[in-house]
Amino acid sequence: MLTIDRLGVTLGDFALGDISLTVSQGEYFVLLGPSGAGKSLLLELLAGMIRPDSGRVTLGGEDITSLPINRRQVGLAFQKPALFPHMTVAENIAYGLRGLPSENRRRKVRELADRMGIGELLDHRPGTLSGGEAQRVSLARMLAVAPRVLLLDEPLSSLDSARRDDLKSLLRTLNREGQTILHVTHDYEEAFSLAGRVGILHRDDWGISRLEQVGPPREVFDNPRSSFVARFVGWRNVFEGRASKGAFFPDEAPHVELALEDTAAQGRGLVIIPESGIRCGGHEAQGADTMTGTLADVAPSPGGVEIRVDAGLPLSMHLTEDGFDGLGVDLGDALSVEIPPRSVRFFPAPHPSAPDQKGDCQHGTDAHP
Repeated sequence: MLTIDRLGVTLGDFALGDISLTVSQGEYFVLLGPSGAGKSLLLELLAGMIRPDSGRVTLGGEDITSLPINRRQVGLAFQKPALFPHMTVAENIAYGLRGLPSENRRRKVRELADRMGIGELLDHRPGTLSGGEAQRVSLARMLAVAPRVLLLDEPLSSLDSARRDDLKSLLRTLNREGQTILHVTHDYEEAFSLAGRVGILHRDDWGISRLEQVGPPREVFDNPRSSFVARFVGWRNVFEGRASKGAFFPDEAPHVELALEDTAAQGRGLVIIPESGIRCGGHEAQGADTMTGTLADVAPSPGGVEIRVDAGLPLSMHLTEDGFDGLGVDLGDALSVEIPPRSVRFFPAPHPSAPDQKGDCQHGTDAHP
């Protein structure tokens, strides 16, 4: 078990503040956050490349906070594999096995190469490898020393779609075989496909990065604790404001009143309106839950069309192509949108409840936000 207890460091005007986290043996944990949030810095702290100002790190009950890199039993793979260019693939993999007899070393290298699917590349130099092949060599070199935890820094970001899928499959296999993995990325869909749990790292207005939320990917998606987390995991119609007497008043458009299904909701919070929960059609507003806006943007998307309507609030929706064509509108035209109260999911601060992703956008589909 990897335990991070109130770990902190300040570098210039950036601070990683009191990070606490436990990664269980055999777990696949993905740390998410935008660029500049401190994800790579946290991995470097765990690997021993940087000393923290406060807190401690334990692995299997042993305090490794002050141990040198070579005694930590962790492996760190960077976004761009750091292979020795003057060595062959076989020599790179064998680098950490120098204490073994030569025959044992050759056998171990062959086993790892076959396991990583790079057996035919052992005589090649790193400069001749593709990005995916180089990452596999990097993984093989780390696995050669039997690390208790693999630390992966954006390992898929430089790969094309096919190679990314291949490497994700390999990482899932390693984890199923018992390898503990801590993987950082900015891609929530990548995390969703790999992680047992995720953590969202956020740098606040004071330049301090903290863990905003931790949990299973679906739970974090369905129960975001802040507008930052909600937007980061893919929700588009997210608004902060206040609830009063069965209505929500967004901060960015106080004149807009969104009816809530929960008429007892009061106080500060945020709302999420699933794209599939908005009905659109016609040129004139009709009914208490309907507003007239202006069609501000149209973009093709898988399975249909993404549109944005400025109705006092910027509202995003997903429609089928036929549904959009049936509206008969062009950019700048008036368009009515109806937001039923059941589609306005209120999250009281600081303890939100789960939004319901299902709705009934006329002409639309229940698409992932």
